[in-house]
Parts: sequence; C-alpha cells; structure tokens
Amino acid sequence: MIAHPPPSLEHLLAAMLAATERLEFQGEQGSGVSSTRRAFQTALTILLARERGGSAAAFERLREVQTLLAAQPWAAAAPIAERSMDIAQAENELARVLYQNELALCETNAVLDARGVKALCDWEFADLTRASNAVGTAQEVADLSIDATKLQAYLQDRFKEPSLTVTECRQQMGGFGKETYLFSVQGQRLAGDFVMRRDHPIELIPGACHRVAKEFHVIKAVRDEGFPSPDALWVDTEHALLPGGDFIVMRRSPGAAGGTLQGAGAAPSPALNDQLGTVMGRLHSLPPLTRLGTLNESIRPELWTESSAEVLRIYLREFRSMLLTQAHAPSLATVALFNWLLANVPETGARPCLIHGDIGFHNMLLENGEMTALLDWESSQIGHPGQDLAYVYNAGHASLDWPRVMRAYQAAGGTPLSDRELLYFRIMMLGRLLVTLNIGPARLFTGEVDSVKLLNAEMVFRPPVFRQVAELLERYESLYGAGGQGA
Repeated sequence: MIAHPPPSLEHLLAAMLAATERLEFQGEQGSGVSSTRRAFQTALTILLARERGGSAAAFERLREVQTLLAAQPWAAAAPIAERSMDIAQAENELARVLYQNELALCETNAVLDARGVKALCDWEFADLTRASNAVGTAQEVADLSIDATKLQAYLQDRFKEPSLTVTECRQQMGGFGKETYLFSVQGQRLAGDFVMRRDHPIELIPGACHRVAKEFHVIKAVRDEGFPSPDALWVDTEHALLPGGDFIVMRRSPGAAGGTLQGAGAAPSPALNDQLGTVMGRLHSLPPLTRLGTLNESIRPELWTESSAEVLRIYLREFRSMLLTQAHAPSLATVALFNWLLANVPETGARPCLIHGDIGFHNMLLENGEMTALLDWESSQIGHPGQDLAYVYNAGHASLDWPRVMRAYQAAGGTPLSDRELLYFRIMMLGRLLVTLNIGPARLFTGEVDSVKLLNAEMVFRPPVFRQVAELLERYESLYGAGGQGA
C-alpha cells in the first residue's frame, strides 16, 4: 500500500477548477462572463486564493486599509488587529472597519479631491483582483425555471384556448438583472414570436424601473411617441402557473443584438451613427411625460420642474444611500466617489428629461446595419441628458464616429456637452455601475437568490470599472484641477 498525504482543500479546489472545463451546463454554450461555467470558475478561484493566502493574507488586507485611512481626518477609529486572528475574524474586522468608514464619509460629507478618490479606487481594484473575499454557501431553492410545458399551460389558461401550442421556448443567455425567454406560439388568440423578460423573485437593484411592472409603462409611453422600443403586450404580476418573478411579454422585434457591454460587434455604419444621435436627440427633447405619474423616486411629477443640477443631486444622494442601506460589499472608494460627484455637479442649462440610462450595443437590435429596437428601459429615469450621452460614449466610443453622432443629436434637438461635462458624466455613469455591480451580487451572498453568475458581476466586471474611474479622475485632475466644492 502506498500512503498518501492528508486531504488538502487547496489541491481539491484546484482539481475542481480544472474539472469545470469538462462540465456541461444545461441550456448553455460557451464560457463567457454571463455563463454558469464562468461563475463556477470564479467562485473556485476565490476559494482557492483564500485557502492559499490563509490568515496572513487576510491580516495584510486589514493593515493596508488601516494605512490608507491613517491620514484621513474623517476616518473612524481602526485599531490594529492582532495577528492571532483567523481568516474569518480578520475578514469580519475588515468589513466592520470599511462599513464604519463608509458611514463616516457619508455623515461628514467629506469631499476628497480626485487624487484621493483615485487612491481608494486603486486599492479596491487591487483588492478585488486578489480574489480574496469570502463566499457564502449556496442554499437549496425551488425550481422556478420556465419551459415550453409550463409556459403553454399558462398561455392556455390566460387566453382560454386549450389548443394553443408553444412550439419553442428557450432562455436567452446574457444579462444579470432579468431572465429573458424567447418563445413561439401557434394559436387563434395569440400567434407569432415573443420575448418574455422576467424579474428575479426579489429586487436585485431597488428603485428606477428595475421591476417590470414599472418598466412596462415607460416602454409603452416611448413607443407611443414613435420611438423604436419593443411592442409590449402585457405585464403579469399574478401568475400562479408560472411561479417566480413578474414578467413582461413583448412581440419579438426583428434583428440581432448589435454587440455586448464592451462595444459593437461590427463597425457601425454611417447611417447607424446618424440614427443613434437622432434617437437620443428626440428622446431628450420630448416634452415632460407627466402621464407617467409617480413610478418611483426617479420618475415623479415634481422632478420635471426642477433644475437638471438639482435632479442630479437628488439622484446621486439616493444612489449613495441605496448602497449604504442595502446588503453590499463595503467600498470606501464608491462612497468617496459619490461625495466627489455631489461636490462637482455641473450647473448646465439643460432641462431634465426622460433618459434611457443603458444605451449600448448590447441593448440595440440591428437589421441590415440599422436599429430596429432599443431594448431594456429598466434604468430609465428623469435625469440629465449627459447621463445617456456619457453612457453611450463609455460603451461604444471606440467604434462610433462620435462627432457624427453628436451632429445628428444636435440636429434632432439635443444640446451637446462640453468636454468637461462629458468627462464628469462618464465618471458618474461608471459610479452608478459600481453600485449596481455591488448590491446585485450581494443578494447571492445573503442567500436571497441562487443565480451564481451574479458572482461574475462582482468579481469580473467591478474591478475594471474601478480602474476606469481612477484613470478618468486622473484625466479630470490634469485638465481641470482636483475638484471639490465649487470646482
């Protein structure tokens, strides 16, 4: 008999990580950032890094934060931890210190200059990429998936047509905030190709129109104004035959996705550059859509009459508050960034308008190089037009003819931004993304949802955003000074 060494968790995790390449996940192909395979690989990588680093690595992270905070007058007390702490104790102490200092930043309204916010972003980027955060255990949950059989029973009941048939039903991969199903129906009262967008059973991101019951009204309103939004047929909040989140059913628009979160799948044609600018210009020059009434804190009648600067301040305060009042991974860099944003709100002449909030090639359907539909209005709000312009610039400026987009935008009634305003709004939209990539995945760690691919939002997407914010803050400082009250 040949003896073997005691079981090693490190070796076991490494073996499991290697095995993920050979596993098959039902209904999925590939290993992109929204895939279950990638989420398993991310989770195992985190656990492996944690096991290899041990308590010494956890203690070192705590010492780094203490050093980072030592010179800050607003910082809450952070006593030096004992080296006798184990991994869990050191990580709990780190979370406590970070959360106390988040509150101190918020309560004192301390405004760090761009260099100070950049230092926090740099540290958080480095910390996240070490993949050393602890991960909670998965919990067993009910099967809330949708297949052709379940969907057919629901539609037969809804339309009182027993012979109605669902000929195809498949879940569309991609996206973190909603489940998307493509299905086809043959029947007398309903026939054709359709899309269902379904909420998670619990609200991942509070506010805005992240619940389909609110998004539905915005989609209908902008389509009535002639915008290329989907043809939304109904929203269902009472669906006993399809337990789970609420959902919208829409007719499937022609075309295919124009790209991903990272940019266009192919170089946009001159006509698409013109069309994109025109669509945004028309959207931002619409009269107030007061018929939407009060949908949420970001779409309510009194905001139409506020200045755009005040609407921005309200939104930024609400987003900062949302981070601190929801389950989240403590992030000093994010709170410091929002304090900086609040202190540097541009005082422009632009009036508040309806914005889409997520215009990118991942949300455009294209056919023969032209946009057939602008999808996913869940981030819509009454805001500043600069938010949409900056989001589009962040998502696709490398492939767009930006001067051409802006000429079409201005011709359609939009007001262009100065270079300084564009840079500010680029930083702001990345700050918003940092919050959503934080509190959404936190639902996984608290056991409220079981969508393991949310881990990719936390560990794959969030670190590069900190790096982008740091780079843009450095550019802002070099061009306009460090920023601060009255900058």
